[in-house]
Amino acid sequence: IVSGDFYFFNKKGNLISFAATDCTGHGIPGALLSIIGYGILDQAINELKLNDPPEILNHLYSKVHRFLRWDQNETGLADDMDIALCTLDLKTGILNYAGVGSPLYHITEKGLIEYKPQNSNEVCGENDNCPFVSERIRMEQGDTIYLFSDGYADQFGGKLHKKYQSGRFKDLLLSIQSQSIPEQSDRLYEE
Repeated sequence: IVSGDFYFFNKKGNLISFAATDCTGHGIPGALLSIIGYGILDQAINELKLNDPPEILNHLYSKVHRFLRWDQNETGLADDMDIALCTLDLKTGILNYAGVGSPLYHITEKGLIEYKPQNSNEVCGENDNCPFVSERIRMEQGDTIYLFSDGYADQFGGKLHKKYQSGRFKDLLLSIQSQSIPEQSDRLYEE
């Protein structure tokens, strides 16, 4: 089975970089784009030593669009990717999030906070300096963050075969907060 969704995780010293990515295209095209995207993320973080999410996204999208042969006339393959990308500094407890098409859910003792993506994958051409932005989030003990593709919200099911929707997904996440992460994983899988 091949997929266009992938996750990325890297830890160097006190800095953790992680992402959830959803590449467009189904089957083989989505899977190939996933392989390319993963390789470019790995290059940005491990070879180029980038640790700022906007810089990483700039590198990722310029390389992906170059590979897909995007140009100013919008010719080339139409595939692309949505991503929620974070870096967490374990010393300071600061999480930097930058997203393109994918939000981040942050659950605190006060409830669920949704950070919507503020970036567009269409702004980055082959040689442009992309104006990606990120959000700085102070993490506290007991906070939970969720990165995900559109798989839950877009899943069809139930008696009426309707989409699950993001509201139900948020409610589910809030309802399982008291459980351990492995238990949450089981509950998400069951749902």
